[in-house]
Amino acid sequence: MKTDREITALAAAAAARLEGFTVARVGEGMSETSVILAHPDGRALDIYRVYDTRAAIRGIFPPTRMEIRSWPEITVAIARGPRALAAEISRRLLPGYTSTCQQISRHNAADHADEQARGAAARLLAGLLPGAASSHTGPDGTTIVRWNGTGGQYGSIRLVGDGQDAYLDLRGIPLAAAARVAGVLSIS
Repeated sequence: MKTDREITALAAAAAARLEGFTVARVGEGMSETSVILAHPDGRALDIYRVYDTRAAIRGIFPPTRMEIRSWPEITVAIARGPRALAAEISRRLLPGYTSTCQQISRHNAADHADEQARGAAARLLAGLLPGAASSHTGPDGTTIVRWNGTGGQYGSIRLVGDGQDAYLDLRGIPLAAAARVAGVLSIS
């Protein structure tokens, strides 16, 4: 791991001027000489050198399935020093970055609640179908219950959102079972 002593010192001094931020890691961001500043609320900034004379500062978002349309990033002349770097981060980067982090936090909380509800629905369905098992939630926010019956019968139920919507794929079921499913669907 290479260390850029000037950027490391600049980032550490700027962190002292940014409320709550501290140096967390060196060499794990956009550059092998990046310095990561972390905040107790989960926000993190990646500071690294660009064009020899400038420091780039990029907000790091937590993992999420939310679509992020832009990644906040600014550059500041290294020669301006840590006070200017901290001031520019506070003025130009943190407002938009913090707002997006709050949106991600709300989205992730809702996503987690949906995942819990989908898991409960999957367990319910798996308990109703002999030979069924629920699979892990996919990266697209779905949970699948797979069913292997007797005599070539099989299928899956894909649960989305909070588990209240399902997509059925039933194969090889007798006509009487298909008619019962159709009857239930006709009244729902």
